[in-house]
Amino acid sequence: MKKFILLTILSTSLISCGLVAGNTVGNRDLKKQVSIEKDCPFENIEITDKHTDRGTGTYKVNACGETYIYKLTGTVFQESK
Repeated sequence: MKKFILLTILSTSLISCGLVAGNTVGNRDLKKQVSIEKDCPFENIEITDKHTDRGTGTYKVNACGETYIYKLTGTVFQESK
């Protein structure tokens, strides 16, 4: 019985950590993505405007002199056309 309780607590903790880590999306993630997609050095990318609400958001990004709009849905950034 003790093993079952310990296993349950451990499993719940690991799953919780995975869910929190998996849902954490930040500016650095977006800048890495833009750097690859636009072939622009990371240090030349700036997020100039950001509006977020419960797992969604809109980001205005300047990359190598060009301006792009990206949308966040869950953990996925996608360029808005």
